[in-house]
Amino acid sequence: MTPLASLLLAALSPAVAGPREGEAAPSPAELASAGWVTVDGVCAQVGSEVITWRDLERRVQSSTPPSPQAKALEDLRVLSLMAQAGADLGFPPERLEEIVSHNQEAQRRKQGARGFADLLAESGIDPQAARSEQVRQLHQDVWRGIQLGQLGPGGEQRVIRDSYARPGILRSYSRVRNRALQSALGEPDRVRLQDLLVAAEQAGGREAAAALAAELADRAREGEDFSLLVEEFSAGDRAGQGLSDWLEPDRLADRAVGGFAAAAAPGDVSDPLPLRHRDGSGEVVGYRIVRLHERQEGRPAPPFANRETQAWLRRDYEGAWRNAVFEREMGALFAGSHFWVDPALEAPPAAGEAPRPRP
Repeated sequence: MTPLASLLLAALSPAVAGPREGEAAPSPAELASAGWVTVDGVCAQVGSEVITWRDLERRVQSSTPPSPQAKALEDLRVLSLMAQAGADLGFPPERLEEIVSHNQEAQRRKQGARGFADLLAESGIDPQAARSEQVRQLHQDVWRGIQLGQLGPGGEQRVIRDSYARPGILRSYSRVRNRALQSALGEPDRVRLQDLLVAAEQAGGREAAAALAAELADRAREGEDFSLLVEEFSAGDRAGQGLSDWLEPDRLADRAVGGFAAAAAPGDVSDPLPLRHRDGSGEVVGYRIVRLHERQEGRPAPPFANRETQAWLRRDYEGAWRNAVFEREMGALFAGSHFWVDPALEAPPAAGEAPRPRP
């Protein structure tokens, strides 16, 4: 499939999957026995529009990798509400027709008449459906543009909302976004760590593990080869001598390890750090001794006065502002719209359980 075909297919496929991921849709008889009534081919209604099972399936499959069914349905709900809200704005139909005709003519010139027809055939979309979908996308774009202040109330191209970040706001924002700024324009410190894990179960209990870990940490600080200690005592990666890949200290999940890695010098050995059970119970299941094997010094981002720094902060601020406005306006659309979902998209009631009420 050509890139244009892929793009067109993705654009023209508000889609879904079957009822539950990996399972076939329940049969009408099965649904009826559970006390459910379904409408042929319809899996959801959003405002005045319906979403078909085929729409949902196309949306699921058009993502790479395929989207989870719930995510695909949520995407379709958003796109449907945007299209309906855009249509309600009363954008001049003749202008929509002009834009759609221009876009389709441009595609025909690029692909050739036969190539454009083949493209639609390959995508399984007839010309009228392609035209209708382009109108829907224009309605979505008009609604989004007006909410973000990029278009006037009648769809004319003029800015009516100011998202420009003044210098005072930008300086405050630079403190809030310092970590992201450093990742974007600077280079963070990176370290390689060496781990020695003492498991309570293998050591004969938590107290025995704590005593052994303290002894091994002392031996390492006194000059014993840490790699040999790992090979002899560690419950972790002995073959690789406990060595990690390059890591960023402030991105480590274990804050104690991250704090040690940020401040330590190569060759430093940590105190024994407790290892807790992953079930969230907080139970100590062993101890971890960390040695800083190697450090690669980073490069800080340019200071605030630098033009590149301010340009990045301004782009980031304006993007965050647009996202916040979009989320707020979509929330208003969600709150004011009707939404019905076919119960086949939910897990069926357990044996003996009363059927769920229709949403």
